[in-house]
Amino acid sequence: GGVVAVLGDTGRNFAAGMSGGIAYVYDPGDRFEDRVNRGMVSVSETLAESDERMLRRLVENHRAYTDSERAADLLDDWEAALDDFVRVFPDAYAEVIAEGKGADVREEPPAPAAAVPGADADATGQVSSDD
Repeated sequence: GGVVAVLGDTGRNFAAGMSGGIAYVYDPGDRFEDRVNRGMVSVSETLAESDERMLRRLVENHRAYTDSERAADLLDDWEAALDDFVRVFPDAYAEVIAEGKGADVREEPPAPAAAVPGADADATGQVSSDD
């Protein structure tokens, strides 16, 4: 499964049909609860250390590739920002992992982004990899 960090607002019915991966959603106004479809997912306001590492790297890379002011603001006061993130995880996916029938999502954060995308980056700033 994949991993995504959502730094902006979500629409209604978030996670409808979500069957794998993890979403970290920035929710400073505590409005996410009214927008998430809990039919298939669990939402946790508690992040494990591994979640914090993954999320930080995602936000750092987003900042490096896009020059995002929101990402910069979050990184400037990271400990406070962590309190405003929730973790969304599909219930069925958690069961598969618990039964040992599937691998968990990436456990280690992606590689750090260069300050400026290199020549091998595509138009979106993403660098392809064979690993």
